[in-house]
Amino acid sequence: MNLTSSNLYCSSASHADVCEPNINNGVYLENGNRFTSVMVEALLQLLIWHYVVAYTRSYIVKHCSRSKWFIQWAKKPDGMGGETGSDRLPSQMGHFAQAWFSGIFLSLAYYFSDSPYAAQFFTTGALAEFAVEVLDVKDMIIERYIAKAGVYSEKRTPLVGVVLVFFHHSGAFLSILPACIYYADNTHVHQIGMGLLGFASFFMVNSVIYFSRDVYDLRERGQFAVVGVLNVIVMTYFRWIVAVPGMYWFMYEEYGTMPMMIRIAMIAYLVLFKIFDFFMVLWSVVQTYGYLIGGKMTKKPTKITVCSLKRPPSTPLDLLKMKSEPLF
Repeated sequence: MNLTSSNLYCSSASHADVCEPNINNGVYLENGNRFTSVMVEALLQLLIWHYVVAYTRSYIVKHCSRSKWFIQWAKKPDGMGGETGSDRLPSQMGHFAQAWFSGIFLSLAYYFSDSPYAAQFFTTGALAEFAVEVLDVKDMIIERYIAKAGVYSEKRTPLVGVVLVFFHHSGAFLSILPACIYYADNTHVHQIGMGLLGFASFFMVNSVIYFSRDVYDLRERGQFAVVGVLNVIVMTYFRWIVAVPGMYWFMYEEYGTMPMMIRIAMIAYLVLFKIFDFFMVLWSVVQTYGYLIGGKMTKKPTKITVCSLKRPPSTPLDLLKMKSEPLF
């Protein structure tokens, strides 16, 4: 985009008679290199995270698939009528690693918003989210519509699950790139990033504890319930109390100077993502209530499913292979 003085938008109503470049919060940088630098970094992060995600998945499958935490996590409900399964879990771990990485950089951008490095902190964290979401959408399209097999196939994921994932990943196609190009040093954008993903470093660690608990063990079920309540509180605080005011003030201050296409993209992203957030909070509350009060999963299931057949045995493989020998 050629950002010359002729296509920069007018400033506030008090200067309605004079068109001036809007340089508040560094929305439009003086040089034309911002667009190029963001696109180059986005491409580099796309390549890097492709290999990081692939390595993370292969490492989890090779070294962790028989661990207790992996087996317990694979047994947990996926929220769509089935269980997570040993194939869906490795596909999630790459995103977990990226969310932890992005959370650190977006937190740095938020807490050091006055620093000259804040824009780069935000860009690095946001583009990592962009890269992994693009890769995930690519896998979703291939598994559901081309290969018709995998965790996103019709047998494993209902349409509503695919739609919610698209809502979550809409930022990769609507808001992340414009935010990095034009608003990377905007304090309200930093607050939005912190609210949506900045807490992920804590949330991911907490989720590992949450999903790896054995709900049929009384002690671990108590840990599971406590961590579940904590997840709901943390999610509600950051996604709604922190992020939503940032969204409001960002749109309030920048709406009048936004180009129409960016305006449409930003509004569409905010609406779609908050719909996703609403369903996530609602699902988390229902799940937590079911385990804490509703008596959910108090009896071990006896039904044999495809996921249960693929699940590694709880007993170590070495013990299964042992053969008894006569004493004499």
